[in-house]
Formats: sequence, C-alpha cells, structure tokens
Amino acid sequence: MYYDPDATKAKLPKGSELSFIEKLNLKSIKEFFDKPKIPLTTPIGAPEFDLFASNYFRTLDTQDPTGEKGLIEKRQRTPWWFKAREGQLTGSKQANAIGFFGLDGLLKTWYETYRPQEVEKQDAKQTIKMKESMAWGSNAEQSAVATIAKHFGPQGTTFEECILTPAVIRPELETIIYDSWTKVLKKPWNEKWKKIWYHFLSTSPDIKAFTINGLRLVWEIKAPYGIRNPQVYSYVPWYYVGQMQLHMLAENLDGCYFAAWDPKTTRIWYVEFNAEYWKEAMPLLMDFHLHGLNDTPPTKLFDPARTERCKKICKQEHQFLGSIPSVYCKRTEEELEYWEGWVTEVQLHLDLPRLVAKQIALYCQLTDEERQASRELLDSLDFLDFEVARLVVHFVYI
Repeated sequence: MYYDPDATKAKLPKGSELSFIEKLNLKSIKEFFDKPKIPLTTPIGAPEFDLFASNYFRTLDTQDPTGEKGLIEKRQRTPWWFKAREGQLTGSKQANAIGFFGLDGLLKTWYETYRPQEVEKQDAKQTIKMKESMAWGSNAEQSAVATIAKHFGPQGTTFEECILTPAVIRPELETIIYDSWTKVLKKPWNEKWKKIWYHFLSTSPDIKAFTINGLRLVWEIKAPYGIRNPQVYSYVPWYYVGQMQLHMLAENLDGCYFAAWDPKTTRIWYVEFNAEYWKEAMPLLMDFHLHGLNDTPPTKLFDPARTERCKKICKQEHQFLGSIPSVYCKRTEEELEYWEGWVTEVQLHLDLPRLVAKQIALYCQLTDEERQASRELLDSLDFLDFEVARLVVHFVYI
C-alpha cells in the first residue's frame, strides 16, 4: 500500500485545509518511511554465524533442559519478567530514576514501575519510530551476541543467557545505603527499611561470560537504531553507565564489558565498578522508590546538584579494548516466524499514514455513512502519538 501524491492531489479541493497532507507527505512520510526494512535474515553477502549450533552460547533451555530450575519462564520479556520488574528499580531505569532526563523522564519511569496498568493504557501512543527502534534493537542484539561469541568462543570463553538478578549488597554499599537514608533523606533506620533497601535493585545483563581461566564476566550490548547507515559509537554513552554499575552489583563484579554492534563493526569497552557513583546515586534512587512505596508521583527532582555529579562520574572515560568484525546471527525457523510477525506489524505501522493520507484526501467527498465508516477506521488504527496521524485525527474530529 503506497501513497500516490499525484492521485491524492487531484482529489483535493483548491484551498482546502487538507493541503497540509501534501506537505506532510513530501516531508514527514518521505523522512519516516523511506528507510530500509528491518532485516529478518542475513543480507546477501554478509557474514553469518550459527550461534545456537555452536558450543559457545548456553540458552536458558540449555541451562535448564528439564525445566526444574524454572529458568525458561523467567526469560527476558516473558510475563514473569515483566511482573518481576514491577516495583523494582532495574538497570534500564537508572538514568531516568536519577533524573538524567529531567522530571518528564523521571515521571515516565515512575509510572512504568509503580503504576504499570496506567502505562498500558498509553501504549497506543508509542511513536512509530519507537516501535521500529525497539524491533531493530531486539532483532540486532542476537547478532551482537553471535559476533562476541564467534570472536571469543575459540579462545575458551563461553556465554550464557541471563535472567533478572537482584543486586548483591556489598559491605561498602551497606554504609552508602545507611548514610543515604539517615543523613541525606534524614529518615530513621530500622529492620523494616533495611529489608526494603537491600532488595529494591535488580537487573538483567545481556549475557554472562566464563573464561577458560575461571573468570566470570557480564556484558551490556547495544545496537542503536540511529546507525542504520552505520557509524558505531566512538565512546560509551554516559546514560548507560548506571545500568552497567547495577549489572556489577547484581553479579558482585568489579567490571562490565560494553559492546556496540552495527552490521560492519563491533566495538568493545571495559567499564569499572565505581563506589563513588553509588554514593551520589543511592539517595536519588531511594527517594524515587520511596515515592513508589507511598504511591505519590514525584513533583520535582530530589537533588539536581547530586544528579549532575552522577552525570559527571558517568561521563568519565572508559577503557577501549578494540574493534572486531560484526556478523549476523543465523535464525532458526521458529525465530524467523516470530520476527516475521513482529516486523510485519511494525511495517504495517509504517504503511498506515500512507493509507490515512489517502483516506482523508477523499474524506471531503464522502457521504455521511461513508464518513462514519471512515471515523471507525481511524478509531481502529494504533498511531495516536505520530505527528501525521495527530493532525489527521484533529482534522476529522473538528
């Protein structure tokens, strides 16, 4: 279904308010919808690696073949995983909870964490670009794992799929938690609060690794949507550092590997554990969680100066380890079926504004019954937060 600008222009009355459609299709639709499609399979000529047929990667199914450990139902993005994250401060929530993206970002994460049922009602408002970005990142993540496994596996390193893991409260962190609660938030300390503050952080590293020498490692992997015509990160984006600090707490480690994948190159850095980060971040996270426990949305950032100090720590330089050639992960038939369904849905979203533009261009010539049918069509489409559709819906309903 493709938009035909000449056919639509011919049906628009001269001087009509609908002339904005011409501009939007020349500008917005071209900008948003002339992108290459999300790759389901390896592009022709690109290197490919069969991650799941190798001995380098252990899925949850491999780690728990009989299901006795209950690992498989705890896989990321399963109903259990989403439920377990409710009321928990997880790694991906760190940047917003600390206030890195202002009060709007903080409130967005607060509602996702403590009132998810209200967020579900807003799912239709997710932008087309966000939906496609999420599909791209999730689809590309396995290729990043395949790249890492193909390179380091022959050197004796094995990798494992991860589940949601609670943070390990180290001795130095006990002091930070106590001081944050009693000296910064000025609250009385007792066993009730100790139990809460020792169990409110959890995270899901992308993969764990075990070297031939017995070392245990964790990895955070990113495949940014903005690198579709790729230029991979030249540094570790500072807003991901808090997420990696929590990975290190969860696994009780002193470092985390950060990998940025694009179809040609994967770059790798080493990020060290930083107790100073937790000294600054912990009061902010505790205040955020306390608002959740009291079911009162925050009305301001708790301590903007402390937020800035956290940001400064995150922006410190991290050790660059080097680049390796990227590969694509070979898909199983089941995965292809799953991804094809998701990507088809996303591509449908990409085609909807073409349909809407054409439909609205004809709208002024419809009968009353046809207009009612047109309204019902618009009501059924999931595009409420997209620029073109907002204008279209506004026009139809005024």
